[in-house]
Amino acid sequence: MKIARILAYRIELLLGEGSCRRSGGKSVSVFDSTIAAVETACGPRRRPAGRAQSALGMAVLLAALFTLAATGGPARGESADERLATFFREQLDEIFRLRPVDATLLGDHRFDHLLDDISPAARRRWLDHTKARLAALDEKFAKAEFTPAGRLDHDILRDDLVRGAWLAENERPFETDPRVYGTYTTDSVFSLLTQSTLPRETNVTSAIARMRLIPALVEVARASLADPPPSVLETAIQQNRGSIAFYEKQLCELVGDSPQLPALREAAGPVVAALERHQAFLEKELLPRARGEWRLGRESFPASSSSCSTWAGTPTASWPRPAASSRGCAATWRSWPGSSGTGSVPAGRCPPTTRRVGERSSPR
Repeated sequence: MKIARILAYRIELLLGEGSCRRSGGKSVSVFDSTIAAVETACGPRRRPAGRAQSALGMAVLLAALFTLAATGGPARGESADERLATFFREQLDEIFRLRPVDATLLGDHRFDHLLDDISPAARRRWLDHTKARLAALDEKFAKAEFTPAGRLDHDILRDDLVRGAWLAENERPFETDPRVYGTYTTDSVFSLLTQSTLPRETNVTSAIARMRLIPALVEVARASLADPPPSVLETAIQQNRGSIAFYEKQLCELVGDSPQLPALREAAGPVVAALERHQAFLEKELLPRARGEWRLGRESFPASSSSCSTWAGTPTASWPRPAASSRGCAATWRSWPGSSGTGSVPAGRCPPTTRRVGERSSPR
């Protein structure tokens, strides 16, 4: 039997339990799924009648899918779009191995028992990886090879790599923004217990494994933080208090009646102690000397905004701002999402996707 083609269909499956809770009061009631159909040289395959035929049909389908996964596309040669898809899958797998928490948040549960290595050496490896992938993308692909859709995918991927490298080099969040550590100390565990669809026992086991790694991670945070902006640090201080409360009480309430509860409490003790030491460091050592500037500064930006499509414009071409703050400013000035407050322009000269400051309506 010769396979002519494989068709894939996207469907939405309703959750049997009704909905899955997520952070921020959000929930989902459906999950995306995929159905594949095999078409042979004799036409579409009918549903096999017997159990043996069913097994044969499934074996043929799995063999075809594994062949496609291993080769990245048809054996007769890949298009540029297909090669780009393979390139992206490889990159995503590498990123997930470097950043286990990101993998969990995006639905890949192979590394749920691990935390990111956030040491300075590891962060340099993240940056080196981003730059290497950007260089490989430019070396292996020419935009003229792509279909219009593939060209758009290429531009999105390339902009993301450029933006990631630029932010890592200029924002230096692990040195200047203590809020980022909450992703590892709290969100990494909370997301397992509230968002993962794996069995609860599996998620609790992974959460315990991660909790055992948190005290060492907090030590890295204290060694890395240098001179954050005071307003950012004050927010982190409040967030860390919430993290302490989470491990002291809310964690066990979230898990409920479980035979794993004693092990969970045992793992939570060192985490609470580490976060309390971190709280004292933030309040008594870091806050008194925090003088960091939350603005990146004009010298940090490239000469042209073409380096990244998410930048609103060049600092040297910024619009004149009002001489003094007034209530009328909100009516005459607008900003667009993603500009971080640096892309305001006079009314009447706004891009079509802008909105008035303070409005809650979606951009048109």
